[in-house]
Amino acid sequence: MIRRLWRRLARGFPLAGVLGLAAALALLISVYKFPWLRTLPSNIRMALAVVALTTAIASGLSILRVLLWPQGGTWYALPYRVLLPREGMVYLAIMVVLFIGSLLGRSNTLMLVFAMMAGPFVLNGWITFTMLKRLQVRRELPPRAMAGSEFSVAVTLQNRRLLFGSWLMAVTDKATHAEELLSPRVMFIRVPPRSSRTAYYRLRLQRRGRYRLGPVEVGSRFPLGLVERSVVLSVPGEVLVHPRLGRLTPRWYRVPLLATELLERQRTRRGTFDDDFHHLREYRPGDNPRSIHWRTSARRNELMVREYHQSRDRDLLLALDLYIPPRRTAGDTERVELALEFAATVAIDYLRRSFDGILTLAVSGPETDVWECENAPPAIDALLDRFALLEASSHSSPTSLLQAVRDRLTAHQRRVLITTRLEVPTAPFTDDALLAGFEILRALPEELAPLFVPLRDEPA
Repeated sequence: MIRRLWRRLARGFPLAGVLGLAAALALLISVYKFPWLRTLPSNIRMALAVVALTTAIASGLSILRVLLWPQGGTWYALPYRVLLPREGMVYLAIMVVLFIGSLLGRSNTLMLVFAMMAGPFVLNGWITFTMLKRLQVRRELPPRAMAGSEFSVAVTLQNRRLLFGSWLMAVTDKATHAEELLSPRVMFIRVPPRSSRTAYYRLRLQRRGRYRLGPVEVGSRFPLGLVERSVVLSVPGEVLVHPRLGRLTPRWYRVPLLATELLERQRTRRGTFDDDFHHLREYRPGDNPRSIHWRTSARRNELMVREYHQSRDRDLLLALDLYIPPRRTAGDTERVELALEFAATVAIDYLRRSFDGILTLAVSGPETDVWECENAPPAIDALLDRFALLEASSHSSPTSLLQAVRDRLTAHQRRVLITTRLEVPTAPFTDDALLAGFEILRALPEELAPLFVPLRDEPA
């Protein structure tokens, strides 16, 4: 916390708060120092002191709010804002000392030096304000990403002015999640008038779910570095972060419940071409004579046999019991994420390996939902999108979960239940013998270690 506050202090202070604080202090000093103010009635002097104290407190609170909570409140309510970096604070302090000294000492020389220093200060603010006009920012980013993996985001800064270029423009983006806030930044050295430049930054999102990007802040201290002015532009964006996909061990593929013999059956799957279905072909030595299709053979004057697809694929029923206690801890959240990573890895691996199997996914969280998908690239993307947005709930019920999939149970099916509970919910499985065929796995590292190897973070 202290390090983060120090970085914000190093960036600068809001000019309005600093000027308000300086004006309040100057008013307090004037009330008690200047002789002509002492002749005023005491109630007027008291009122001036109260106004000065109120201004000082309000300015101090505005500075603290910007330092402690820069992403909220009125920080982005106005499109333009002004910051004083440390160099500008020192410069302004010298100006204040010269001004007060010229007033107290009645020195025209000090007032002349003060006026000479005020010129560059005002000029710096005017130049930066001019460079921020008629700017446009565009962002290009992928719609999906995996947690922990890096990807590039392209930021294009367009200068629509006719004559005046933009120099040393810092573009700060924001990626907001319920549990994370990132502020990547890119620098543009020069953007000529009526042209644009593109820069890239690398982003690694650690949390599963939806990240919202924006607004974008464009700022500059050019040319003297005394004043930093910036403008906030609304450039909305969104990235859907999928859970990490790990690796399944060979033990997972050893099916413990059903036999693995081949089943010859007429089962087709939806494909692109007719050859994907069972079809007729020429007779080959060794083919079963019972498979000869005599009508087609007589028509074509050659032996034709029926060919059936012999499948080792079994359907997979994957049930997720996403339970989390009302008073959740870090360990509870880790179990939920581990369960989703394992379930996503199992589902995607099944879709990639399966030829004609059907995946049934049932989830019990805030609501109980069941859906089916087959092997196809759009189905994989849609499935990962669902995993990215799943949430755990303290109202998750394994009983309602199994009742939702009761009608989808088949004999040629592997059934797996993944639960985030510390205790295995065995009560719902004792009523029906068919439901007893579930493999029950708890989302614990020591229990999933023989079956699943999670993906580690990539090196930075």
